[in-house]
Amino acid sequence: MQQTHPPIYFREQLMALEQAAMQDMGVSAYELMQRAANAAFYLMAQRQNDKTNCLVLVGGGNNGGDGLVFARRWLEAGRSVTVISLNKENIWEGAAEQAYKDLVKSGGEVLNFLPCDVDLSYYDLIVDAILGTGVTREIKGTMAAWIEYINQSGITILSLDTPTGLHPDTGEILSFAVQAEFTISFIANKTGFFLNDGPNCVGRLSCDDLGIPSEIYENIAAPVMRQENGEDQIHYLNSRKRTFHKGDAGYVLVVGGNSGFSGATVLAGLAALRTGAGLVSIAAHPDSVTAIRSAQAELMVHPIHSTAEIEPLFERAAVIIIGPGLGQDSWAQSLLEAVLKSDKPLVVDADALNLLAKDPQKSDNWVLTPHPGEAARMLHKSTKNIQQARLHNARAIQDKFGGVVVLKGANSLITTVDDVPTVCAEGNPGMATAGMGDVLTGVIASLIAQGIPQLEATKLGVWLHASAGDMAAINGERGMIASDLLPELRHLVNPSSF
Repeated sequence: MQQTHPPIYFREQLMALEQAAMQDMGVSAYELMQRAANAAFYLMAQRQNDKTNCLVLVGGGNNGGDGLVFARRWLEAGRSVTVISLNKENIWEGAAEQAYKDLVKSGGEVLNFLPCDVDLSYYDLIVDAILGTGVTREIKGTMAAWIEYINQSGITILSLDTPTGLHPDTGEILSFAVQAEFTISFIANKTGFFLNDGPNCVGRLSCDDLGIPSEIYENIAAPVMRQENGEDQIHYLNSRKRTFHKGDAGYVLVVGGNSGFSGATVLAGLAALRTGAGLVSIAAHPDSVTAIRSAQAELMVHPIHSTAEIEPLFERAAVIIIGPGLGQDSWAQSLLEAVLKSDKPLVVDADALNLLAKDPQKSDNWVLTPHPGEAARMLHKSTKNIQQARLHNARAIQDKFGGVVVLKGANSLITTVDDVPTVCAEGNPGMATAGMGDVLTGVIASLIAQGIPQLEATKLGVWLHASAGDMAAINGERGMIASDLLPELRHLVNPSSF
């Protein structure tokens, strides 16, 4: 059964879930293995025609057992299947041994071939059932050779439970890892799918809970939850009354736009408007005012020579964005200091984060949206260090700076002090372009201005932003720009029009 709100677990917790399921449900390991293989079979059977020739690569553990049952189901459906074992002796234990015996009874056989002995052009589907979550050390030898061979084949690869060679907790590639087009995870998703190199290995991800009751999950707390469909927050976007006016929709103040850097404030401001804010003002360097005014008539612009000119703008603001195009000179520093004294809810991004990195402060009244480079400066680490331990580092930023933290990137992470971290798996590589972060700040600020609580506004904002990127990518990921998200955001914040 597909999970609608899948929690995300570490390997140790998954083992505990499996043991609890067998004990509480009274099912055997082999029954769970058959459920897993059946789920994988139905996933691929609906995508492949009856003539599909399938190659199943199996290891010596339970993941190999999943593959053996899958092969039997494929064979019993009248389809062609070849099973190659990387377990030279073809000796299995427990449930996997039963899977092997049942495959042989059904007329199947298990072969032991090296990659050089197999012509992959004969096959339409390759099933990776080599190691799964059992990977504990670097991949080498024959296993590494097989992984390289199938990755270079261009043939559809389905990984059962976890792509072989991908660390299920960290998303680290252990020298070699299968690059799957599809991964079906059993019982629950693994944290490694969403961290480090995980997104590059899992391909299109699905998850089947194997019929395990929800109460079993409730007894083992998940370290991460997945943000899906925005359904926990979408109710905030209810229909407006006929008497609704712009004051009800909230006032967003954007502070930034240093000399020569007006574009970022325009994107943030437009994103706030397209997400439903009633009014948006931009407090910018005098040199940027003309450019901002000519970019969009609906954006009010205020030239700021000194902090005395910006402080009166705070009174009306429901929320303040600080950072887009801000710079790091004395003008920028003085504006940041003034904004931090305002006691208004803040969304902090870009150069404001770089300035905070130099002079750390802590607040519960802001949302911080660093990309990995900014996060590295905030924690005095390298960008590589940030990416290798995204979950840990998102928490570390929250511990140091407070508030709600969005660690941006593939599978953005959202964390705060009293909430389980959330990962948003929407979005695509086309969003790796200038200005996307400015749009996100505008979206989150707009939702806060409309009265949505800070954490819920952040979760909803990240999902809206990523989903708008996916909608815009229908026309192609390459060449997509940040402003392409604006019309999609307008559509998404009007769910009654779906």
